[in-house]
Amino acid sequence: MRGLSDTEVRQLCGESSFRAGMKYLQEQRVLKTARTEERLFAEVVGSGTTYRVTIAIKDEEVIPYCECPAARRHPFCKHVSAVLIAWAQSPERFLVSESEVPPRIQRVRAKRTKASREEVIEAGLKTAEAFMIDLCRRGLVAATPERLKALADIEANLQAYKLRRLSRGATGLKMEIQRAIQDPEAFQIPRYAERLKDLWFTARAIRRYLEGALADERLAEDLIGKTWRDSDLEERRELDLLELAYESRETETGFRVDASYLICIGEDTSGQPALKGQILREVKIVPLHRADLQEAPKPRYDHPLRAVRAGLYPGYPPWRIKFFQTAPCPLGLSESIAQAIEHAERSIAALWQKFLEDTIQPFSPTERLALIAPRGILASVEGLALVDSEGTWAPLDPDTPPAVQIALMKHTPLALFGRWMVRDHRFVFQPLSLLTEHLVIKPNGYTLDG
Repeated sequence: MRGLSDTEVRQLCGESSFRAGMKYLQEQRVLKTARTEERLFAEVVGSGTTYRVTIAIKDEEVIPYCECPAARRHPFCKHVSAVLIAWAQSPERFLVSESEVPPRIQRVRAKRTKASREEVIEAGLKTAEAFMIDLCRRGLVAATPERLKALADIEANLQAYKLRRLSRGATGLKMEIQRAIQDPEAFQIPRYAERLKDLWFTARAIRRYLEGALADERLAEDLIGKTWRDSDLEERRELDLLELAYESRETETGFRVDASYLICIGEDTSGQPALKGQILREVKIVPLHRADLQEAPKPRYDHPLRAVRAGLYPGYPPWRIKFFQTAPCPLGLSESIAQAIEHAERSIAALWQKFLEDTIQPFSPTERLALIAPRGILASVEGLALVDSEGTWAPLDPDTPPAVQIALMKHTPLALFGRWMVRDHRFVFQPLSLLTEHLVIKPNGYTLDG
């Protein structure tokens, strides 16, 4: 298929459509790009929905098709323009498909099959691997603005194909290459090498998973973007829960993630492994680039709640939970806090051992969420630290929010909830909330008061 220049696209689409298409491309709204010998395929995120675009390029003729209403009057609409500009500027981002209609476009005509999904993943892997091999062969000579743009295109495609971990790796590598171009003195070769290594190992793990050599279903969602149906979830009933912390953050890959972290303080354990004392998380994920999806944040839980019926997702702890039916918990807040503290860890050494067990797998989480009841809090010139009854201490993470540090000085917590992680070769704790006899104190000022 012949290439196009920006000038040709401008002539085909007109100035207004060309400018709008360029804006869409810069906003990374052009997704799932593919091509055959004579056609281009893509999906473009519009102002209200996502439109499928197909463009035939035969000799000197360019024949566009877009699902949007405007294309009925003006075939070279802004969505078509965005795809043509992408083809003109970055033809390598269009994955080659042997079929006349790529698998992800075929879903209009037929239900997507497992084979077609794997074909799409294979195409994404080949593109990412070819890019990494080129970086390894050429070294930082390949760190050019052009290569950075190519990586941004690969990143967008990986995200569209739901290859989440690979997409995050591409985002991290892109940031390092950008740093090498814009601020060479701040560029760190070890960090760049670590990003490249992680991206390569992730690609290899996806291949191993597809070959059946990596049969851990807990990795399916993160590695290949598997979507779990309600029927895939492990059903649980009558769970009494207390929200320990609430977070809302934006990811490097363009999503807002709202999460509640809850501890199970009571349950009906009829025939199933006990969840009492376990940390669970309820999550809501919203894409930031969809201006039409101005969804409200996930609700917080002002009081203890009972999950009358819920489902647990496959994955690593803390397990993600989906509520199908909830009701007020019969326990009051003070009693719920007392129940939670009964399940708090007391030993930093025991937490370290569990942390090692949790993170030994290459693709397991790199942090552990836990509730700990320390003997005290140590203040020194180096900062704050937790001390347990065995005399073992662990420093607070330097990035601990100031509001939490102030709360630690004002209150005497019976327990703290947060993240345990390794930072600068030290086992550190980043508290997310404090528990007193009648309060759950959270860094964003949101406090449960009994």
